Amino acid sequence: MRELAEPISKQPLGICGDKRARPRSPLQMKAYLWTTGILFALIVVAHIWRITQEKNLGVDPVFLSLTLIPVGLSIWAFCLLRRGAGEKS
Repeated sequence: MRELAEPISKQPLGICGDKRARPRSPLQMKAYLWTTGILFALIVVAHIWRITQEKNLGVDPVFLSLTLIPVGLSIWAFCLLRRGAGEKS
């Protein structure tokens, strides 16, 4: 009897070593990076707007750190996009 698909053990490993997951294409990776970059940027815009409305948030270290983390993640996503998603480093 002929097998219709490769055995799982011969398939390439996907994300986190999951044998069922397939490697992502460059187009899928670009879409993911655009989505996450824009979402984190929107979080930053919302935080900046909130800081302008509530003056005491500008000195709160927890709120400022929760603003700076999305800044970094958004910049990181756009830097990866600029470098070229899916290229071999």
